[in-house]
Amino acid sequence: MAAQALVGWKLATGVLLADDRLITTQVTKTPLGVKAFETAEERIENGDVTAALQRLRETGRLKGMVVCAIDARRDFSITRKLTPDDSARRPSELLAGRLGCAEDALAAGREIVKLSSGMYSLLVAAPRPLALQILTGLGTGRNADARLVSVTQALHARSLHVQPRARRSKAEIRVLPGESACLALLSCGGSLVATRMFSMASDDDASAVRLAVLSLSTYAHEELHLAAIDGVVLHMGETSQALAKECEAGCGLPTQLAPRLSADPESASLALAHLGTQLRPGDLDLFAELRPPPGLRQTFPVKAAAVLLALIGGAGFALDHEASTVEGENAKLAKLTEQYAKKAKVKAKDLPKLHETLETEFTIASTFITSRVFWSDVLREVPEIVPSTGMVVDFDGRDIVKFPATGKKKKKKGDSTVGVSRQFMLAIEVPLDAADTSPPEVAELTGALETSPYFHEQFPRITGSNVRLLPAVKGLAARITIMCFPTQKA
Repeated sequence: MAAQALVGWKLATGVLLADDRLITTQVTKTPLGVKAFETAEERIENGDVTAALQRLRETGRLKGMVVCAIDARRDFSITRKLTPDDSARRPSELLAGRLGCAEDALAAGREIVKLSSGMYSLLVAAPRPLALQILTGLGTGRNADARLVSVTQALHARSLHVQPRARRSKAEIRVLPGESACLALLSCGGSLVATRMFSMASDDDASAVRLAVLSLSTYAHEELHLAAIDGVVLHMGETSQALAKECEAGCGLPTQLAPRLSADPESASLALAHLGTQLRPGDLDLFAELRPPPGLRQTFPVKAAAVLLALIGGAGFALDHEASTVEGENAKLAKLTEQYAKKAKVKAKDLPKLHETLETEFTIASTFITSRVFWSDVLREVPEIVPSTGMVVDFDGRDIVKFPATGKKKKKKGDSTVGVSRQFMLAIEVPLDAADTSPPEVAELTGALETSPYFHEQFPRITGSNVRLLPAVKGLAARITIMCFPTQKA
C-alpha cells in the first residue's frame, strides 16, 4: 500500500541501519491496534548513509515519528550504579573509558533503571560518525521528531507487547531467534538491563540458549545483585516444546514459550516503528548529545502559546458574558428591592441603619455564645486537680464580657469591638503536721493545673500560690490560694 494512504491517530517509521542497507517500516496507530503498511529497503552506496536517508525522505517514506537504530553489532550498552560524581558526567564520557576510545567517537545516552538493589543507569552508545550521518540525512525539519535508540530496547518493548510479563515476575530472560544472530535480553520490572548476542546452529540448539541464559544470570547476580531470575521466555513459537524442556533442565529456571519474535532486520525495523507509536517511548535518545543547543524558536512553545491564547480569549469572552448577566440580574434585584420596600413602607435610605442595628444585635449574641466561660466545665475539671489531702473551701470565677456599644458614640481607631476579662481563683485547705509555709500540696496543685488540657487552654497563666497557716481544733492547717488567668488580659 502506498505511503500516502496512511491514515490513523499516529504515524511512525522505524529505520534500521544494517551493514549495507536501510530497512524502513511505516505503521499507523488505529482504534484496532498498530497496523504495518509498508516495509522497504534502500541500498547504501559507498557508505553514504546521509544520501540514502535523503532519498527515503524525498520519496515520502519517512512519516510521522521517526525512530532510528543501528545494527546490534555496532552498539554497546551497560548497566551500572553511578556515583554522585558520575551522575553529572555525560554518558559518552562515562563509556569512553570503558570502551577504550575517545569521547568524541561515541554518541551516547542514559536511562534510569530501578532494580531491587537500588537505582542504576543504562548507558547506551553508538559510533558517532554513523549517528551524525543519520541525523544529517533526516534533515533539519525532521530532527525534532526523530530519535536514535538501541535496537535491543525496541525489540524488548515489542516482546513485552507480544508476551506481557507475569505480575509476579520481577526479573526474566527473553530469548529472540535470528538468522545471523540471536539475542538474550535480561528484563527487570519491565526494563531492559542487559543483552547478550549469540549464534544458534539450528532452532533446536539448546546448548547455545543455555549458555546465553547462564551468562545473563551470572551477570544479574554478580554485577546487579539481583536475588533471583524468575524465569525464561523463549520467543520461538509453539513448535519448540523440546527446546523449552531442555533449557529448563539445563538452566534450572522455569521456561515458557511465546509467539515467535525474530531479531532479524525486518522485525527490528517493525519494532522501532511500534516504539514510535507509544505515548512515552522512553528517555533514551542518542541524538541528544549531537543536536545543537536549541534556539528561541525551538524553546518557545508556539503550539502551547497558541492554545493558551485561545483559552485566554475564550475565558475573557465567558467572563464578559457573565459580567453582563450579573449586571442585568443586579438591576432586576434593585427594582424588586425598591418595589418590596414601598410595599413594606420602608425607605431605602433607612436600610443601612437597620443593617447596622441588626449587625450589633448579632455581634452581642455571638460574643456571649462564643466568648463566655462555661463554668460547668470548670467545676467538672476541678476535682481532677485538687490533691487527695486537700478540701476546696473557696471558688471564685469571673468572666466579664464586654459587648459592643449600641449607642451613637463613634468608635475610636484601634478599639476592639469585643473584650473579655476573666479570672479563676481556687482555695483549698490541707492538714499539716508542723508549721510549713510550703506544703507539698502546693507543687501538686500547680503541677496539675499546668498538665490539665482544659486549664492549659483556658487558664494557662498561673500567678502563683498564697499559703496561709490556720489554727485548727485537731492541729494545724494551711489554706492554699491560686489565681489563674488567660494568656492575655483584656
